[in-house]
Amino acid sequence: MRDAGVQVAIRVDEATVSSLRKKLEATTLGDRHAEQATIFRVPPNIRAIDTVAYDPKIVSLGPYHADDKRLQAWDGLKWRYFKKFLCRNNDRCLCDYLEKVETLAPAARNGYSEELGMDPGKFAEMMLLDCCFVVELLLVQMEEKKQAEKRMYQKWQDPRSTFKQDPIISAQRWALPLLAHDVMMLENQLPLVVLRSLLEVAFPGASLAEPLRYFFKNFPLAQEIEEITDNDIKTSHHLLHLFHTCILPKNGGSKGREDGGGPRAAGRPYTTTMPCARELREARVKFVRKEEATSFLDISFRGNEMEIPQLWVDDETNSLLRNLIALEQCYPRAGIFVTTYAWFMDSIIDTPMDVTLLRQHKVIENGLGSDEDVSVIFNKLCKEVIMDFQCCYLSGLVQAVRKHCDNQCNRCWASLNHNYLTSPWASISVFAAILLFLLTIIQAVFSVLSYIKQS
Repeated sequence: MRDAGVQVAIRVDEATVSSLRKKLEATTLGDRHAEQATIFRVPPNIRAIDTVAYDPKIVSLGPYHADDKRLQAWDGLKWRYFKKFLCRNNDRCLCDYLEKVETLAPAARNGYSEELGMDPGKFAEMMLLDCCFVVELLLVQMEEKKQAEKRMYQKWQDPRSTFKQDPIISAQRWALPLLAHDVMMLENQLPLVVLRSLLEVAFPGASLAEPLRYFFKNFPLAQEIEEITDNDIKTSHHLLHLFHTCILPKNGGSKGREDGGGPRAAGRPYTTTMPCARELREARVKFVRKEEATSFLDISFRGNEMEIPQLWVDDETNSLLRNLIALEQCYPRAGIFVTTYAWFMDSIIDTPMDVTLLRQHKVIENGLGSDEDVSVIFNKLCKEVIMDFQCCYLSGLVQAVRKHCDNQCNRCWASLNHNYLTSPWASISVFAAILLFLLTIIQAVFSVLSYIKQS
């Protein structure tokens, strides 16, 4: 045994202490750069679930994919759009645009979550090229769609009318959906303040609101967006963030206890489980396509009716939902609206049969081919995702649905459906048994009445 009175001196290496002190002095408790960041790399654990959904397909925007050789092959397209944008106003020279970008470059650089090993000059050049490319793409798409609207009207009046198409667009029209996809990737985002400022250099007082409204119509998730305000643009950090802002339900996600939104009742234990669509149908829940929704997120539950806006599901829907969820995971101030929606859809879709049921009620439009493909997408959307169920905008709805399903009458009906009404023959057998039982009772009643009459 060691003598308690004996102390052993341990010599500490002074060089190690000095090194540790220097590192501690250089470390701040708050990461200022992280607090300013709004454009992020997708976390590796989330990216691993579906890598393709987060990767740009043909163009790199910003620094994260700038060294990708596969995407550099399309730099020529960016330069052509850049030159086309500069030609829109001959009264402005290249230096005017570069000066504006260099002024905004420090703040733009701080918007990226990673330290960029890029000198200021190269960063400014990249920002100028990529941002002018995106602004020109927005303007060209708006002009093309406006022209198409006029073409439809004018052809009705004069079939001989013709319209001149943009040569770049007409030569590579197949690339437009891919460009739209790439512009909305989280890792491909550009500071919105730079886009807005470059347009104002070319056209003082001009707004991106109208071009962006036309651009967002490329995406089925944005079909309910009717207006984008200048304030929305000023308060958003990049296009994906603006898209996220515009799709939030205008009514706050069906708030109110009666229609299933808002905070849960005090003292009621919280549940994070939701029955699937087939189980809800067995519990007499009726699925209804919501006609006047302000967003695909605007789900409500009244009485026994679950109202869900129609959703078109294809590979692009999967990719956009995943990038919106990644934004919410990396930028908590955005909230967890899309994450909550994905969890809800994952909950009510367990198997392809649930997709079939929702499709029959016009809640889902399948652009993938098979209902199994749709179920696989939703069953993977929330893997590796963190969310606070008690703060989500559908928390009240979930509790209202659980209360409905736990009702004794609804539970009995659900049990009857599940155990005895799963096939037409089983249903016929049950109703035949019920009919036989009723006839037996009627026969017994008549026998008793006949006996009383004879007595």
